[in-house]
Parts: sequence; structure tokens; C-alpha cells
Amino acid sequence: MPVPNNPNDRRGSRPGQRQKGPGGRPGRRPPQGPPPLQGPMAPPRPGSLGGSAAPGAGQSQQQALTTLNTRFNSLSGRAALGNLRDELEDMNGRIASLGVTLENLRARGYRFGRGWEQRVESLSTRWTTQGPDARRILEERASALQIAAQGTQQALQRGQRDPAWQSAAEGQVRQLEQQITSAERDVRGAFDQTSTKVAQLSKAFKQVEALQEAIATAKFDLYPDENGVALCKAQWLDEGDEPEGILVLTDGRLIFEQREKKATKKLLFITTSSETVQKLLFEAPVGTIEEIEASDTKGVLGIGNKELLNLHFNKPPKNAPNRVALGLLEGTRNEEWSALIRRVQSGQIALERFDVDLNAETIAALEEEQTPVNIPSVCPACGAQLPAYVKGMRQLECQYCGRQVSLF
Repeated sequence: MPVPNNPNDRRGSRPGQRQKGPGGRPGRRPPQGPPPLQGPMAPPRPGSLGGSAAPGAGQSQQQALTTLNTRFNSLSGRAALGNLRDELEDMNGRIASLGVTLENLRARGYRFGRGWEQRVESLSTRWTTQGPDARRILEERASALQIAAQGTQQALQRGQRDPAWQSAAEGQVRQLEQQITSAERDVRGAFDQTSTKVAQLSKAFKQVEALQEAIATAKFDLYPDENGVALCKAQWLDEGDEPEGILVLTDGRLIFEQREKKATKKLLFITTSSETVQKLLFEAPVGTIEEIEASDTKGVLGIGNKELLNLHFNKPPKNAPNRVALGLLEGTRNEEWSALIRRVQSGQIALERFDVDLNAETIAALEEEQTPVNIPSVCPACGAQLPAYVKGMRQLECQYCGRQVSLF
């Protein structure tokens, strides 16, 4: 018998009508895919290099790109070498100002710092050729860095479009950073030594300016032939409330003057009123300093370190004991001050004056200038024995009658 036709194969059956399987049972629906995308096709997510990406991988890739762009923006600012360009421009003014500053120091009477004039002149002469050379190196390196930065920017843009380029972009950024560091080193090396020498002289000149200003406003006077040598801020550690002030070294004396603000009224530990205290606390001829000890005290984790200068006088200064402990402040090195005081004691400081020619005749004249010609041995008032002369003394005081005997 002929097999009858399947009724579902008839023409005119309704679209979507489920076909029946063998035995008249409804057949299975054919597999359905995802609905078609609406609108333009979305770009692939960063990190999806074909196949599915792990959860969060795209976000991690995007964060890496953002970090790279941040690094590049920072490097692109350095690539112009703007800071070094400014330093080169400033160097012209700094060198020119050295000569003017030194002239002012000499005009106000500072006699030490032998060789400063020659050092200033040498720096000025050297900079006339060194400056243009440094600028030429800077322009060459800046031009090369500009090209390198453009290539790095293009690599980053490709990395934004195609994550496969991200590793290459990261390498470009790293290479640009190395090139900038190398260029900065080359340019700075062209004038770094000159910059260091200018900074050293500028620091020395500022210290002398502070010395001259302190002497001009001090409660003590220098003798007509006495010259200031150095100044630092210090604290008298073994005296009462440990006053702070200035320590002045001349070519004959060591002087400590208190200069600090003291609270006159407080409210719940808050100072509501204060006054500036300025007074001479002690002075001593450098020849009376028998021992000089430089020592340090260590604080906790480097905080509270103190540079100490311990002085032992063979004749106590007026209003001071024969031993004085000073804490040197604001980075002053006690070893430097110890050596400086010894140079004054030995007379070597006189050889550092700028206004003398160093020959046997002038050296002998300098020694005579610092030593009294006729030193009395007995008091003209009572006939008692006078104390021995030491360097820096301007007068001898009779221990019996108190008569002051002038030596100059």
C-alpha cells in the first residue's frame, strides 16, 4: 500500500506550526541562536584577543593603559628639559651677582676669604664658553627626545585601538624614560661642576652677610683693628634656661650674645605675649681657650642630634665659668668651628686675608700687628704681678687692685 502523505507537509500549513514527529507527537524546535545585534557592531573589549576573556580582564587592561598614559604625560613634560633650561638661564645671573656681592662685602670691611676674587673671575671667564656648550647639548637632546616622545605617543594610540600593542607601548614608555634620564645627565654634566662652585661661594657670601649684619646690630662693639671672622647660631647648654643666640668669632675674641624671643605671658600653655631678649652673655680672648672638644649627641632615629662645642678656658670669661658647653644650630658643624678657632689662635687666619701679599716680610708684619710691642709685667698702680698675655687680649687686669692696663 502506498504510504500516505504527512499532513504537516501539506501546502498552506501555518508558518511556525510545529511539525509532528513519528507517531503524531510534536517535533522538537530547531536550535535558536542569540538575537541579532541592534545598531552598529560594538568594538571588541580590550583584552579579548579572540575567544572569551576572563572576568575583569578587560578592566585590568584598561587600567594598565590609563597608567601608561599617566606616565607618558609626566615624561612628556620632562622631555622638554625645561628645568635644566631654567637652571642654565639662572646661572648667568648667579655668576654675575657673585662679583657684585663680593664687592659689597669688601666695602663693609670683610678682610678674609683669600682667593675669592680669583675664583669669581675664573667662574665668569669659564662660563662664557661653558654656557653656550651646555645650551647646545640641551637643544640636541631636547630635539631627540621630542621625536622619541612622538613615537611613544603613536604606540600608545595603537595600544588603545588594539590591545595586542599594549606590551609594545609599555616598552616604548620605559625606553623614553631611560632616554630622558640619560639626556638630563648629559646636560647637567656639562655645567654641574660650575654650579657646585657657584653654590659654595654663594653660601660663603651669605654667611659673611649674616656676620656683618649681626655685628652692626650687636650689643657689643669691635675694636678698631678687630675683624669679624665667622658667625653661627648657638645655644648655651649649661647655663640657666639654655639661652639661644649668636656665636661670633673675630681675629681676637669669641663672643656669645643672646638673641631670642621669650614669652612674657601665657594662657593655657599658649604664648599670648613675648619680647625679644638681646644681651651680651660672655666674651673671651681666643688665647684663653685652652681646650676645644667637638662631640655629638645622637637623638632617636636621627631626630634631636646635637653638634656640641665644649670649651675649657684657662681664665674664665666674665659672667661665665671656665667650662662652657655650646650646641651649634642650623646645621653648623662643630669640627669646622673647632678648626676655625685653632686657626685664629695660631695666627694662621691672618694669612687668609685678601689684602696682603704672602711673603716673609708681610707674614712677619702680620704677626707683629697682632702682638703688643711692650707688655707690662707689673701693675702701674700697686706694683703687683700682672697675668700673662695671651692672644686676643686687649688689656690686662690686675688681680689685686682691679686696674685695667691697656695693651694697645
